[in-house]
Amino acid sequence: MTRPTRAGRLQAVTAAVTLCAGALAAGAPAAGAAPAARCTTPRLTGGWYGDNRARLQQLIDQYGTCNPYRPARTKPVAVFDWDNTVVKNDVGDATMYWLLRGGKIRRPASGDWSATSRYLTPAAVRALAGACDTLARPGAPLPTGTAAGAACADEVLAVYGTAATRAGAPAFAGADHRTVEPAYAWLAQLTHGWRPAEVRAFAAAARAENLAAPVGATQRVGSTTATAWVRYYDQQRDLIHGLRQAGFDVWITSASPQPVVEVWAEGVGISADHVIGIRNTTTPGGRFTPICGAAGR
Repeated sequence: MTRPTRAGRLQAVTAAVTLCAGALAAGAPAAGAAPAARCTTPRLTGGWYGDNRARLQQLIDQYGTCNPYRPARTKPVAVFDWDNTVVKNDVGDATMYWLLRGGKIRRPASGDWSATSRYLTPAAVRALAGACDTLARPGAPLPTGTAAGAACADEVLAVYGTAATRAGAPAFAGADHRTVEPAYAWLAQLTHGWRPAEVRAFAAAARAENLAAPVGATQRVGSTTATAWVRYYDQQRDLIHGLRQAGFDVWITSASPQPVVEVWAEGVGISADHVIGIRNTTTPGGRFTPICGAAGR
């Protein structure tokens, strides 16, 4: 699918590793400080393009130290983007495809698709209502994995994947693209009605499928053919492991939903408290709403 660029969605995140300058400055050894005890600095391995491995190793040697990290020094911070940076392909897309195939996207409880994003255009609201609303009562899951629900799945995919309706009308308007990409936020918003643990379970099932599928595999979603595989980059796993062993505080930030990235980040040893994704608000009963901070309503 043709997707809007990610260049404007996370201005604070680089394509690989961003080091917080303040943390690095704080982490520099003081003049005249006693030399550190002898230890082995982690060494990067694997196949890297050009001199990338040597340059990254130089960074680790300069700013890192062996575990356990010296408590007298502030940890340097490394922040990774996720989709098509730590993994090949997009875990948000993988989850969206799984949700549609499994019939896990609910019709808005209010019956009004504009409740799922304030940036949806009237044309998108009409298109989604026309394709989906006869299939389920308000608040109920839509049968998008069935033949009867294929047109609904196609419309959702068009709005999400191309930011346009199947008829070609713009699907989103009014967003400040310096701070938000409404199509990416919409995936998180479409998990409304589920509990965080349920969305993590959905993401885990999608992860298992995509890791097991052969490279290049495709799947049918509605009447659309979509990518069906994801892989961790070995080099990025190596780099994240090396940085953590060298005492760096490693974080993941992504425009995919928080529970989804939490599940995938476990594969590189990053815990949920070091993941920043798109986050929904919850009801008093603990279910997700369509509201997700500045990126949502």
